[in-house]
Amino acid sequence: MENDSAAQCLPPIRQLAGCAILTNDGSVIGRGYHDHAGGTFITAGAIPPEVPLDAARIALVGLLEDFVFTTPSDKSRALASIISPALKMGDWIDDDFPLDVAEADQSQSGKTYRQKLVCRVYGEIPSSIIAPRGGVGSLDESISTALIKGRPFINLDNFRGRLDSTIMEQAIRGMQRVTCRALRTSAEVDTKPFIWQLSTNGAEFTRDIANRSIITRIRKQPDGYAFRSYPEGDLLAHVAATQGFYLGAVFAVVREWARQGRPRTGEHRHDFRGWCRALDWIVQNVFDLAPLLDGHREEQARTANPALQWLRELTMAARSANQLDRQLSASELVSIAEDAGIDFPGNPASRDEAPLRAGKILGRLFRDSGGRPIPVDGFTVTREEVATHDPGRGDEKHKTYTIRSE
Repeated sequence: MENDSAAQCLPPIRQLAGCAILTNDGSVIGRGYHDHAGGTFITAGAIPPEVPLDAARIALVGLLEDFVFTTPSDKSRALASIISPALKMGDWIDDDFPLDVAEADQSQSGKTYRQKLVCRVYGEIPSSIIAPRGGVGSLDESISTALIKGRPFINLDNFRGRLDSTIMEQAIRGMQRVTCRALRTSAEVDTKPFIWQLSTNGAEFTRDIANRSIITRIRKQPDGYAFRSYPEGDLLAHVAATQGFYLGAVFAVVREWARQGRPRTGEHRHDFRGWCRALDWIVQNVFDLAPLLDGHREEQARTANPALQWLRELTMAARSANQLDRQLSASELVSIAEDAGIDFPGNPASRDEAPLRAGKILGRLFRDSGGRPIPVDGFTVTREEVATHDPGRGDEKHKTYTIRSE
């Protein structure tokens, strides 16, 4: 099939899918080849049943029952991530679709699990990318390999460190085609059909990646929490076994949005406004959930700011060490960071003492905030000056920092 004759005789394939698709004219297409969206080949999946809207609402919100979201708008973003692939596959929105970032406060919180659920609704297993750590290969090469495979979902799993990928930025922003180079392979790939996911406990993004992201934060359930079980096993097994029903529930929501005239809100707090305005209307008016983007600009700014990411890790370490609601010196903060293995951002070869480095980072952050308390992912950090008296040195003032959970 990889010859000139085949390329001339076979119809073009622009996107692959593992499930039926609800197209933007309201029809449902199933397994096989279709002219939809410039060439769609559906490899599996039956036509789903028609699900009443009320049952669809209950079922889709129920998928999120066991997750603890940082804010109501994080829950709205999680719900939007379930609906979004249907809108992309069906060519309902003529705009770029953002990177779905699942961010957690601790390991084993369910961030990747939530994204796997989304893939299962669409009968897919994502092309999973593990960030290279030394050795042969680069992140761009791994992304190129995933793009060449052609499966719709691409997932960067449990990503750590700094995410800086030119090819990924171009693909998400809708450059339409990128040149992919992988091991013994090179190809020009149409990037429009792909759905991007990333899970992390605190990656650092470039400004461009942050602007292309939708960040959904979750918290870890308390030890001993009893997760809901199903006849098929856990939630992932249940969705895989009843995939057609959940896909039908998604289609019911999209049909309701279409019936209403494909309305959109006036939301403007994201660069990808076509996507955000449509999904914002859906989560608020179909599901009666919170606005999609409340607090989101601040999270985008944090992920692109190494100092704020360091402060986020520090606040979570302070919580684990039972050091919340206490006035802490810079030295005490450094001790908490060292016990948690948190590295300083910036120059690793700096000769400044650790408390001085911490003080400089915090000083810049409070300068940027105008001296006001700094909110960071569910915590607030305040700074005060405390007067002390040393018999040998007289009166002195020291800065203290207090971390509180919001």
